[in-house]
Amino acid sequence: LRVFDARSLTLRASWGHDGARVRQVVVSPDGQRVAVGDMQGNITQHDAATGKVITRVKGTGRPCIGLGWSPDGTKLAYAALYGPARVIEAATGRPLDDLNGPGEWFGEARFSFEANRVALIGRDGLVRVLDLRTGALLKTLSAAPGEATRLVWSGDGQRLAVEDGQGQALVWTVDGKLTQVNRAPEPMGGLIFAPDHRTLLSPAGQNRVEVWSARKDTTIAPLSAPPRWLGL
Repeated sequence: LRVFDARSLTLRASWGHDGARVRQVVVSPDGQRVAVGDMQGNITQHDAATGKVITRVKGTGRPCIGLGWSPDGTKLAYAALYGPARVIEAATGRPLDDLNGPGEWFGEARFSFEANRVALIGRDGLVRVLDLRTGALLKTLSAAPGEATRLVWSGDGQRLAVEDGQGQALVWTVDGKLTQVNRAPEPMGGLIFAPDHRTLLSPAGQNRVEVWSARKDTTIAPLSAPPRWLGL
C-alpha cells in the first residue's frame, strides 16, 4: 500500500498488507487512518503514517465490495460479496448495525453517511440506492446503454457519479435526477470527487489524470500522475 500527498502526489508512506489481496482502500476524514478491505472480506485499519495495524475485523471469506467512513471517523460501513453489510465502531471493530437490503450484494457498493444512502451495482448492471439506516430501496438507476462498473458519492452526499465502463460518467443528484453525462475517448480507470463536490477526477492512461466538471461535459485540465498509475 502507498499513501500519496493529495496536492503534490509525492509518496508519504508505504507498507505491506498482511493478508489477502487488497480490494478496497479508504482514508479517514482526518487523514490519520487507512481502512483496507481485502479479497477475504477482512477489514483492517492502519495508521496512515506508519502502517501499524490499529484494528482488524475478520471477514467471511468473500471479497469486500464496499467500504466507507462516517464524517466524524467513528464508524465504518462495509459490504462483502453476497453479504453481509454492516456498520462497525471504528475504534474497536464492534458491530453496530446490520444493513437489511437486497438478498444478494453484488458488484460495487459505496456508502454516504452524509446522505444516509448506500449505492450498489447489481448483477443486471443497474445501480440501486438504499437507505443506509433501514436498507429500504429508494431508487434504481440505469447507465444504459452501458452497465454501471464504478460508483462514487460526492463528499456532501448530494451527487452520485457512475462510470459505465465505456468512457461515460453519469452524475445523479441524491434524489435520483440525472444532471450530467461526461464522455471520454476510452474507459476511465476510476472516479473521485474533488473537495468542492462539483469536480470529478479520473485516470486517463498510465500517467495522467483528467479533471472534469460535474456540471457540464468539459475537461478542465489534465494532471501528471505517478508512474504505473492504475486507478482511483
